[in-house]
Amino acid sequence: MISQETARMGDPSQHLAWAMRLMPTIAGVGAVTNPVTLAEWSKHLYLCGFRHVSTIAELANEDGYIHVDQLPKQQIRLSEAFRGPRNSLNAAARWVPMDAPDAPPVIVPDIRDFTANEREAVLSQFRDRGDFVDRYAPAPDTASVSYG
Repeated sequence: MISQETARMGDPSQHLAWAMRLMPTIAGVGAVTNPVTLAEWSKHLYLCGFRHVSTIAELANEDGYIHVDQLPKQQIRLSEAFRGPRNSLNAAARWVPMDAPDAPPVIVPDIRDFTANEREAVLSQFRDRGDFVDRYAPAPDTASVSYG
């Protein structure tokens, strides 16, 4: 396993891998993570623009200043899920290049605009899939009246 001292700071897959070794979890216990996974995560963070302070310090001039144009550029961004809920558990989100367009949103049609035949066609698709659309139909009236 690579350590900070031996890390190849110019290698995105090793730049931050050393820092993610035995990351604390519940009660401070370090997570044992496969080195291949650590390398992939390191590369990912590198593409997100994260750099170790030592590589930033190397950019400084003799007065210790760094112009913002010298800082690493973010190369990827998270494109939110194009379907389903917008939360961190939806795997439909993707990491994409910074200039990649977002996927167009999915537009759910308003069935009130459908004809009776179109609504029946949609219901038929649900039934064919095994979705139980009929369970939403009102139950027949079984009330009885007794006189007496």
